[in-house]
Amino acid sequence: MTCGFAASLELFLRTKSGLESPGPVSAGEWERPSSVADEVRFAADLYRGAAAAYDRYRLPYPAAMTADLVRRAGVSGRGRLLDLACGTGQLAFPLRRCFAEVWAVDQEPDMVRVVRAKAAAEQARNLQPVLSSAETLGAPPDYFELAVIGNAFHRLNRDLAAS
Repeated sequence: MTCGFAASLELFLRTKSGLESPGPVSAGEWERPSSVADEVRFAADLYRGAAAAYDRYRLPYPAAMTADLVRRAGVSGRGRLLDLACGTGQLAFPLRRCFAEVWAVDQEPDMVRVVRAKAAAEQARNLQPVLSSAETLGAPPDYFELAVIGNAFHRLNRDLAAS
């Protein structure tokens, strides 16, 4: 028997999908959608009007984590960083000193405006804010030394982003 939140979620999903009337849910009884077409899609402008609050209240990534990422990736200090779905730059800004050039890419104009303002305030001349979805960004293969996606992979087209 599934318990707690998982049982509630399964019951909700079964009811909404019309699989059957609500009843006890046992483990493995409900099957998840089998195709990516069934995955949840987020509005492209989900955070419209909230970029300043997002920047102020979004917790930063731990410095130890970004340092470990740089070490494990073998960053040269001369390459390019691609930060996809960057929000207001929670990865782009702490990592920018390890790269000659940083592209901070987001599909929401408000987020890109905040990145642009922060880059100007910090005189981060190597940081380039880019308004684009991750899926439509034009960049040559092997152009970037490292690509990162913070807590945003769920907002991307997973098939395209993972390929």
